[in-house]
This record gives sequence, structure tokens and C-alpha cells, in this order.
Amino acid sequence: MKKVTLFLIASIFAVVINTVQASENRLMITNVTDTQMTISWITENECTGNVLLSDPKASIVKTFYDDRGKDFVGDTHYITLSGLSKHTDYSFSIQSDSHIDDNNGQQYQATTGSDIIPMGSFQPAGQIFLSDKKTFATNAIVYIVIANQTEQSAPLSTLVDQGGYWFAELVNARRVNNDQLFKVSETDILSMTIEGGAMGTNTLEYIAKDNNGGKDLYTPIVLQ
Repeated sequence: MKKVTLFLIASIFAVVINTVQASENRLMITNVTDTQMTISWITENECTGNVLLSDPKASIVKTFYDDRGKDFVGDTHYITLSGLSKHTDYSFSIQSDSHIDDNNGQQYQATTGSDIIPMGSFQPAGQIFLSDKKTFATNAIVYIVIANQTEQSAPLSTLVDQGGYWFAELVNARRVNNDQLFKVSETDILSMTIEGGAMGTNTLEYIAKDNNGGKDLYTPIVLQ
């Protein structure tokens, strides 16, 4: 049995996954729109991972595989559920290798948001390394919450690529109810958690800024 590592992103965790009751595992639900969402988690050992989604309209269980491929093996698991319906409650379980975690028989719950079309582009970006400051933190997961003086966004996430780079499109950010866009500005704060499994983690804050076509990247991040 693969044990799932517990991790947390600031105070929004209780809002985002208020149905998670299991004492042994927690996961993150990010990038929620009207038609998709991302489910991610960490395991102590490298293995395959997928999500078993109960479709309330079709009365069937759909299997979604890791964004990096059906046969991807690792300790970071990152799976986008697509083809969903807006304003719909979904139930799902996660599978790590042969172990199925169904939240103690209750399944995990998530709700899609409204149909919104973002405009423009605002993409912060940077590079992430392991503790040796040389090796790219490929396949680490970057979690981002945007905050201004009055509110914070629903969480976004992205994967670190083969060159150690990450970027996130902040115009896609939504308010915590996922029914309205979160209007990001250059005075906002990005609260970031990087979860690399065995590679390490880091948590930090940045002032929001666009990468300006790769000319204005954040200072490289080193996992600990």
C-alpha cells in the first residue's frame, strides 16, 4: 500500500477540500473551471497514479491518467479531469499503483464552476532546482494562490518541465467559489508552494509579475 504524503497550502486548504476526512492522506484540487479541474497528490514511493471519477449524469466511472502519460511512474501525481459539466458536483477516488483511496468509503468531492472566458495574459515564470542548485526539479508541482488586500484566489497549479521551468497563466485564476474571475494585478502577492516529493519542497511569496516573453523571470527557486 502506498502512503500519501500530507501537505498543505496556507489557509485556503480547508476551503478547497473541506470534504477530506481521511487521516492518512490529503490531495489538492486546483485549476477548477466549468469543464475541468486538476487533482494532484504525493506518494512516498514512485508508482503510477490515476483518478476514478464518478460521472453523476452518465452513472459510470471514468478513469483519468497522469498528464505526463498513462504509464508515468513517479512520486508526484498530476491529473487533469476534462470534459466536465459546469456547476456539477463530482465524486472521485484516487489510485496509487494498486491502492485505491476512496476517502474511507465516502469518496472525495469537487464542484465545477461557471462558464467564463478569460481575456489577455499574465504569466509569471521561473526555474526550480534541487538542493545542489544544478539539477532541474522536473516533475515537481507548483501551487499558487493569489492574494490582494481583500481576498485570495482559488488555487492554481502547474508542473515543472524538463528544463526546470514553470509558468502559470494568472488570467485563468478564479475567486474561491470558482464562479467569478479573480482580477490579478502587479500589486498582488503570489503564495507559492513547490512540492517535489523526494526532491524536496519550498514555500515562498512573490509580487505578481508577467515574465515579459521570458525576459523577466523570478529568481531561481531551490528545493529543500
